[in-house]
Amino acid sequence: MDEEKKIKIIRLIFIIVGIVLIVAFIIGLIVTGDNGTGSTTSNNNSNNEDSLVEQRTSYTYPDSEVQSFLPYINLDSDDASTVNAELNNRYNQAIRTGNIQFTYRYSEGEDYLSLVAITNRIDSETGNPYSTFETYNFDLETGSLLSTAELLNRFGKTMQQAAASFEHVMETYYEQELESMYFTEEMCDYNCFLNLRGITDYSNDIKLFVEHDELKFYRAFQAFSIYGEEQFYRNEDFLFEFE
Repeated sequence: MDEEKKIKIIRLIFIIVGIVLIVAFIIGLIVTGDNGTGSTTSNNNSNNEDSLVEQRTSYTYPDSEVQSFLPYINLDSDDASTVNAELNNRYNQAIRTGNIQFTYRYSEGEDYLSLVAITNRIDSETGNPYSTFETYNFDLETGSLLSTAELLNRFGKTMQQAAASFEHVMETYYEQELESMYFTEEMCDYNCFLNLRGITDYSNDIKLFVEHDELKFYRAFQAFSIYGEEQFYRNEDFLFEFE
């Protein structure tokens, strides 16, 4: 084979390889896009026909972007009917006022369906937002609503463990805020930090939630303070794990 033919073959190989790489790159982008869309579509506020939770209606306050959403639990049980009525009442109460947003998220696993109703309010004195949580955890086999004691027993956990986990989280947050220079320890010690968060007892307002069949808990606290700490908590979802 002469030199010219070798060069042509090498060029052809490079062209083929280049085309393959380009196609692979495009496929990769498509797959990545599909995964992202899937994550968004399977978001807890979606209307998936196969989902056990659907969004029944929504309301946008006039001249604002504040929206409230009403979920509906598709379980054939008395407990589900009771919870749906409660959710409807919470939603209607929220949209009657101009400073409350009602929304939700949920997790559907093999054995459990958990939904958290999230009420976002504006403090009338400070103008700062704060959230409260109410969770509902169902046994998918029976459709029954599980109590706090039943959930803790099933997962072998205690409220003391939840409180200890939350305490460790707050201690970590305090150290991180010191490192981020929101304040110094002389300006605000740990007790000061807890007071700014509105935390007087680690075990207060713990709401159990089963995410992908793993027991976790919601625990709200104040994100705003005189030190502008809301930036530190801008991605906080208030959902914590047992240690």
